[in-house]
Amino acid sequence: MSGGSNRILKGFLEERWKGIRPVLWGTSLKEEELIESIYKGLFNLTAEEPGRPVGGEA
Repeated sequence: MSGGSNRILKGFLEERWKGIRPVLWGTSLKEEELIESIYKGLFNLTAEEPGRPVGGEA
């Protein structure tokens, strides 16, 4: 996957997470955190971009 594709996928996952996180708790929250970790691990999305704060917030 090219760097641009990884950025697009990472952005999509971050936006999805922001939209569903406020309504999750308990088992549902744990499941979503696991799914997010799997995606980030599979596509090597854990490395932060230089100059960007941890957590992806600007």
